[in-house]
Amino acid sequence: MANNKPKKTQKFNPKIINKRDVFYTPLGAVDLISPFLPAGGKIFDPCCGIVPMIVNRLNQKGFSAFGTDLAVDPFIDFFDIAEQRKYLLENVGAVAVNPFFSGKNKIYKVLRYIWKIPFAMLIPTDDCAWTMNAVAKDDCRWVKPSDGRRINYITPNILDNIKFGELYILVRKKYKGKYKSIVDFRQSVPRDSDQFLFYCDEFDFGDKHNYESFLDVPDKWLAKYSSSQFFSGWLTWGLNVPEKLTIVEFSVKQQKLMVGNQ
Repeated sequence: MANNKPKKTQKFNPKIINKRDVFYTPLGAVDLISPFLPAGGKIFDPCCGIVPMIVNRLNQKGFSAFGTDLAVDPFIDFFDIAEQRKYLLENVGAVAVNPFFSGKNKIYKVLRYIWKIPFAMLIPTDDCAWTMNAVAKDDCRWVKPSDGRRINYITPNILDNIKFGELYILVRKKYKGKYKSIVDFRQSVPRDSDQFLFYCDEFDFGDKHNYESFLDVPDKWLAKYSSSQFFSGWLTWGLNVPEKLTIVEFSVKQQKLMVGNQ
């Protein structure tokens, strides 16, 4: 499926939602960190986006969680800190956030050096200077899934990927050898082509996979057609995480079921 991996040079602007910045948090990823979050205090997600996956999942698990959308809510302006920090220190036990990809370093600095309250950030585990310094110098600690498993993030094009991929499977079964691969199919039958519409009509496909939201999509499709799979973990500070790297068991079955409604 299409690769929506963000560009490393992407600039951070909290007032603009960049398509490459939108990676919804799979529920299983929240389950990895929930044992380490303080049960007695409120959990805050400053980047919950349109669909607050972290907030919803934590509330399902008995936490008191809430969030705001960094891109549209004036409460969270990472360049106007004073009043926010006062509120957070009085009302929030920890921050749990899947930050904008392009803003993860900026958000880390605010959480660690300005707000200075316990936090967990879901970010790629690729070694880079600032994450290595976070562990070596800032007393941060990692919580990672077992066996180095990737996390299937949910991207805005997931609905399109599901429809295109499942249609390709039906076409391949009926017209053996017509298309050598899904890449060939994608190039030969673009989504806005008459041929694509013809195949949809031929298999009565529109009614079968006309999901209005990824929240309506069965778990297996979300896992199968996730277009963004990264080696990821939770970078934490101030939580009850052992100093030694913490690995949370993360089976293949959990990986397949981690992205949908539970």
